[in-house]
Parts: sequence; C-alpha cells; structure tokens
Amino acid sequence: MRRRSFVPNVKDGQDEYIRRHQAAWTGVLDDLRRAGIHNITLP
Repeated sequence: MRRRSFVPNVKDGQDEYIRRHQAAWTGVLDDLRRAGIHNITLP
C-alpha cells in the first residue's frame, strides 16, 4: 500500500491551529469513511 504524507510546520499560533482543526476532524473522518477509507495514520 502506498502511503502519502503531509506534515504542516506550525510554530506561532499552534494552540489556535489545533483548536480550529479538532472540530473539523469529525466531519473529515465521516467523509473519509463514506469514501471507503477506514484506516488512516496521522504522524
């Protein structure tokens, strides 16, 4: 299986980045499941 990766480099405002993206993950994960993606690895 081919793996793809993207690692953002967030230094200033990291807490804000995390706060804003946590809420979005629920919708993203739902979309991934609907697309047939059931196993994802995040660094």
